[in-house]
Amino acid sequence: QRWCGQLECSLMGRSQTPPDSRRSRPAHQAAGSHGLGALIRDAARGTASHFEQNRGQLVDAFWRDGGAADTATDALMQILQDSREPSSVKLAAVRLLDLFTDQSGEDMAKAIVARQGLALLSGLARRARDGERRKRHAHANPGQSLDEDQTEERFLEAVCEFLDKYGRRFSTAPAGSAQHRFAQTRQELLQDHVPLPRTPTAYQHLPVSETGAMVSGAAAPSQLGAIGGVSEADLNRLAEEMRTEASRHGTRDQRFAEAKISFQSALSPWTDAARTAAERGQMEQFEQLSAVIYKYTDMQQRIESGATTAAPP
Repeated sequence: QRWCGQLECSLMGRSQTPPDSRRSRPAHQAAGSHGLGALIRDAARGTASHFEQNRGQLVDAFWRDGGAADTATDALMQILQDSREPSSVKLAAVRLLDLFTDQSGEDMAKAIVARQGLALLSGLARRARDGERRKRHAHANPGQSLDEDQTEERFLEAVCEFLDKYGRRFSTAPAGSAQHRFAQTRQELLQDHVPLPRTPTAYQHLPVSETGAMVSGAAAPSQLGAIGGVSEADLNRLAEEMRTEASRHGTRDQRFAEAKISFQSALSPWTDAARTAAERGQMEQFEQLSAVIYKYTDMQQRIESGATTAAPP
């Protein structure tokens, strides 16, 4: 296809350093649960710069500890449940929970589920929904003050991002597994109108893992599932939202512009994955990814020109 050829040329002309390969767990298991727990508590209660400076040390300690997932989850759940801990510390605890779950998703998922951590986190996420309602009520009644702690809002936003991130990542996990419980929880929160991020590109407190954006093997996009946390189902939904705004308000309306930005942001990880595949000479994968990109880019152009009123199949 002409479009694929043009994209190949443009992507092959750029250079990009491949992401570091993921760390393999050492065969040996050293004692050190107490040390890891202490490191976690210090990192949560330190400054943001302290967290970043000690990220490598935390990851090394996690892998050295034979009971890493259990130890990390115990320490972090204690912080999240402690009413005496300030929201800034709890926000750091969510970032640490993300760091370790990104390192060892299956083990961390099992540890979190076993300790009723999903129930705790989903309860916190519902507080974010209630906070949104209070803010809307305050805007409608400007004479009343909210007196909300902005740090607590950011902490609850991070909880929503965590549940969204791993609900997406584990969406294809076997039914009944701990990972699948994350996907179920995400769907339940969406049904309850909890304000989860529309796409991973909207995350403000957690990084979008490189894992989802990496292309390996010869799997087709549908087999890869989500790319950078964005699935074809997400692209289809956002394309439909863009089409709806264009139909209702026209393509010059601000609401259409916002829907278009969300759609383009969601498509960006797919473009990045295609670029990576081209640079690695993985032409079959490049063509597969390019077919998806072409379909949705064409859909956007047709919506803007008024040539279609239906979302792509």
